[in-house]
Amino acid sequence: MAAYLVIKLLVLGLIHLVFVQGIKGCFDEERKALLEFKAFVKSDGQDADHLLPSWVNEPEDDCCQWERVECNSTTGHVIKLSLSNTRQFDVFSSSLYDPQNSWHLNISLFQPFRELRSLNLSFNVIAGWIQNKELSVLENLEELDLGSNILNGSSAEQDFTILSKLSKLKYLYLKENNFSNDIMRILGTFPSLKLLDISRNSLEGLLSNKEWGNLSNVEVLILSQNSLSGNLPIQGLTRLKILDLSWNQFSGGIPASVATLHSLQALSLSSNYQLNGSLPHPGM
Repeated sequence: MAAYLVIKLLVLGLIHLVFVQGIKGCFDEERKALLEFKAFVKSDGQDADHLLPSWVNEPEDDCCQWERVECNSTTGHVIKLSLSNTRQFDVFSSSLYDPQNSWHLNISLFQPFRELRSLNLSFNVIAGWIQNKELSVLENLEELDLGSNILNGSSAEQDFTILSKLSKLKYLYLKENNFSNDIMRILGTFPSLKLLDISRNSLEGLLSNKEWGNLSNVEVLILSQNSLSGNLPIQGLTRLKILDLSWNQFSGGIPASVATLHSLQALSLSSNYQLNGSLPHPGM
């Protein structure tokens, strides 16, 4: 009986250590997946050894200590990957947006990362992705940055319909791509989206009430530096806290519906030179 109690106490102590101190080291399948991503970048002619020097193929090496990688301190699984500009372009160079430098990302490379919550793929000249059905495995993803790539309308409908299945995705950054108005209808199907940055794209003209209304759950909406025009049908965006419509071509008076946005904390309409009038007071 005493021996049983000793064994039970040892097991409970081990469980306590795991939860208090966390698991040390990364999972082998995730380490291998990171090395496969590095090899994928190298296969495109990039100097990945210079870019990712700590990502080395050593069985005892802890990938949770590699640069651009963050792991859950309790489970040991990778939860954040910061893979911005893995192709080493000068972010101020025109070559960053040259279609000849574009590539299609193999999303299946991220399949092992079941706990991944944040993925930054900005500044990579990504034109789309292959094996896009595999994207559904990223079921815990909350933040995705695809800014400063060359995604456009021709690839958007199929690729982003798959993205809409990521039910926990809250923060989506799409700035500096080449999206047209059609993308707005698709983005409205994202069930948990709270922040959408689609500034510096190719949105133009008048967005319909339907396109705006589909974003009714969004709290932060950044549409600056596009070519949007006409009136502002924003009455359905009741949860908005921050709305940036600066540097567009909106015209006419500022609609009274602005006063119905009771959660609004910040509104930017600067550099819309055809807008006139003053902001309406609440209760109008």
